[in-house]
Amino acid sequence: MEVRSYYASTLEAAMALARRELGPEALLIQSQRTAPEWIHLGKYEAVFAGEVLAQPAKPAAAPSFPIPKPANPKATPVDLVGRSDFRDRLRASSPSRRAPTPEPVPSISCDPGLGRKGFATTVALVGPAGAGKTTTAMKIALRRGLLESRTVRLIAFDPYRIGATRQMQHFADLFNLSFTDCELIAQLQTALAGGEAALTLIDTPGFSSNQADEREQLAACLRLFPEVESQLVLRLDRKPADNLVAVEQFSSFAASRLILTALDETLELADVPALVARANKPVSFLGTGQRLLEDIESANPQRMNEVVLHGWPKAASAAA
Repeated sequence: MEVRSYYASTLEAAMALARRELGPEALLIQSQRTAPEWIHLGKYEAVFAGEVLAQPAKPAAAPSFPIPKPANPKATPVDLVGRSDFRDRLRASSPSRRAPTPEPVPSISCDPGLGRKGFATTVALVGPAGAGKTTTAMKIALRRGLLESRTVRLIAFDPYRIGATRQMQHFADLFNLSFTDCELIAQLQTALAGGEAALTLIDTPGFSSNQADEREQLAACLRLFPEVESQLVLRLDRKPADNLVAVEQFSSFAASRLILTALDETLELADVPALVARANKPVSFLGTGQRLLEDIESANPQRMNEVVLHGWPKAASAAA
């Protein structure tokens, strides 16, 4: 096993270079902005441990440097990985560790909130099919609505799947919430124009790749109502490339924030900083399971760092 630092103009590029040399199983140890004295190598540095697969030509803008070996010739990188003081020794031996920062990963932008300023809180949850929009809407209705004694209105719009809104209808009946089922754009417009609550949540369908026109029609409808804030829901147990495609496909909704779900369904979260940076939107909430009341929490940078470094099970245990 070898430990290397990779520099590039973006964090995604540094990670991609590392995984080309060390393979997809390479372990991300630390990533951060490059120290001032090494900024000529690239704005970002990613430190990985893994087996070298090949020795491709190193681009001038993104060279890699093996971290100096320890003074003890008998100690191997494999031995060091298992030692409790490995991280400290790594910082001391790497040239860019001369000015360490307290955050082990790039700061992830967070903005836990709902709605637009100056309006009653109205939020449309948009995103690909299966991202967890319906479950998230019900979680927010409980956490930010009933527990805070706010009036809640649920609007479900899905003209494509038969019976798709039954789950939300049952939820609304159970907790005596206002519920409107819309199958046409005109019905959605009428629902948004009439009636008001302290919190209105709009559940939307996950459009397939061949439903671009329908997706754009819904986006255009929501833009007619300035009080509606869209938040993009992404599921983290999906391939990073699929989530990046979703960011592009739903860009017409001009979502203000991200909601990241299924943290409990994946152990690989090293790509989250790159995903959030590419989306260029702060994270508002984290979905961590299927329980409606317990398994949602507001996002904050420290918590996001814990999740990226240790994965959800360890992060959840640390917070308990």
